[in-house]
Amino acid sequence: MKNFEIILFCDSVVWTNTCCSHPLHIPTEMDTPKDVEDHSVMGVKRAAVRKLAHELGIEASEVPLENFKFLTRLHYWAADSVTHGPDSPWGEHEIDYVLFIQGFTWNFSKLC
Repeated sequence: MKNFEIILFCDSVVWTNTCCSHPLHIPTEMDTPKDVEDHSVMGVKRAAVRKLAHELGIEASEVPLENFKFLTRLHYWAADSVTHGPDSPWGEHEIDYVLFIQGFTWNFSKLC
């Protein structure tokens, strides 16, 4: 089911990720430096499951926490100046966790 609260770029050349995890500042979604070091990051994985349901309508049962693989974390900053010019209102500045999951099917056409 499409979430009309999020902005989609279905017919453009704008690069974007599949889904943002955006962990909440609550104990179950916060990770420590040790969690990042040992690649457990259960808080970010819980946030990803929550946001996959919110943004893409993917049920938690389809994306079990143990199936996520943490790849890395990075400092990300980008403005969409290609599409919107040098004074672009669109952009991001954040710490991103890159997670990978496979083993389920999903129909992208549900969104656009």
